[in-house]
Amino acid sequence: AKCRENRPAAFEGLLLFYMVALFAAIGLVGQIYHLKSDTCAAFLFWTGLAFPLVCLTRKTVAGYVWDYVFLAAFFSSPWGRSVLNWLTVPPVCASFLCFAAFAVLARRNAARAFVQPLRVFFFVGTLVFLLVKDRSVHVNPDAVAAFWGAMILFAAFALKAGAFSKSEQKSLGAVGGLYAVSALLPDCAAVGYFSELTVLIALAFAAHVFDMEKTARGLTVVAGFRILFAYFDLFGSLMSTGVGMILSGAVILAVAFAGCKVNGYLKKDAAAAKGEKHG
Repeated sequence: AKCRENRPAAFEGLLLFYMVALFAAIGLVGQIYHLKSDTCAAFLFWTGLAFPLVCLTRKTVAGYVWDYVFLAAFFSSPWGRSVLNWLTVPPVCASFLCFAAFAVLARRNAARAFVQPLRVFFFVGTLVFLLVKDRSVHVNPDAVAAFWGAMILFAAFALKAGAFSKSEQKSLGAVGGLYAVSALLPDCAAVGYFSELTVLIALAFAAHVFDMEKTARGLTVVAGFRILFAYFDLFGSLMSTGVGMILSGAVILAVAFAGCKVNGYLKKDAAAAKGEKHG
């Protein structure tokens, strides 16, 4: 306890070193006694041994290591792969499930070493499953049923949880409603593009309401690039003509100008909110 208070950097460094030494010990014992096991099982065993150490840390570095090793080992196992395949078909369901998990953890300050890495993981999963789609896969009816069940539970949680303000509840409701509409829309490229864009904008708005200004600005950048990618996908052949080059340049400038205006508005609004709190 004294080392953690007086020398926090040394304490965290020794904690990480001991976590690595535990895994090295597992490998050494397995090599000496010629034990055979799947790699994912060895990593899962290590997470069980290292769990008490992560409970001692006040930083998130050890939490990032533990959380991501556990998730990678779990989803690499045969049962974890089946769960992952079941949850990710269709991708919009997986994106919403990641967003719902992120929203549940958004106001959780306890066990920060575990919660903060999970927030990042679920936020990245929200964007990946929203933007990267494989339309060749079949729709899993069980996953769709789980999606609607999670939608109902998420709506009840957002309305009943005392951690959210009225504006935050409305922003969560807007995002959830857009996910529901996206799941009901026909699966085609044009409809998918507009549903992705509207969900991205709603996510940026929700991040702004939750005072996550950097996240909101990052999402506006992602939305801008999504618009440009869709434009070049549809009208990329026009780039070979002079008129197409001029039109493409105008589109790029318009998207950049809109992004700068939105970014300026978010910065100004964040500064005003901070001024009101200090005032």
